[in-house]
Amino acid sequence: MQVLRVEDGNAFANYVRLPPHMFDVLNGISPAIQRRDTHMRPAIDAGMKLAMTPRHPSTGDRYHTLQYDFRCGYSTVVWIVQEVCHAIIQELKDEVTPLPRAQEDWKTIAQQFQDRWNVPHALEALDGKRIAIRKPHNSGIVFYNYKGFFSVVLLALVGADL
Repeated sequence: MQVLRVEDGNAFANYVRLPPHMFDVLNGISPAIQRRDTHMRPAIDAGMKLAMTPRHPSTGDRYHTLQYDFRCGYSTVVWIVQEVCHAIIQELKDEVTPLPRAQEDWKTIAQQFQDRWNVPHALEALDGKRIAIRKPHNSGIVFYNYKGFFSVVLLALVGADL
């Protein structure tokens, strides 16, 4: 993985589905997902776990495909993807969506919504939009919706100042 990253950053980004600088950001969670080697088996490297995880949602690869790409068992792949996703949420949630600490901060946000949008007692606004897509190969009816076309749902969570 490191050789690919150093020699060809574009190929690395294409395979991992993350540019190298974003991979470095995620590398900050390595201590949370790195395990120790045991007498029975060596631990899977944190970098390998980080490379495996974004491929699942970004490419639509099934766990069975990832098990052959990374030479791990099916249950190991499932466990790794879940572990890394949980670690990302735990480690980066305060950077991505910081929550106000004091009661006055909450009141200020609610007042901003009231003043700007005339919506009382609101702290954030959530909305979704269906984006039409072409049917992905071998997806069956996974992306088919009740309106009669293939789509994904885009969700946005915004504050009063957008």
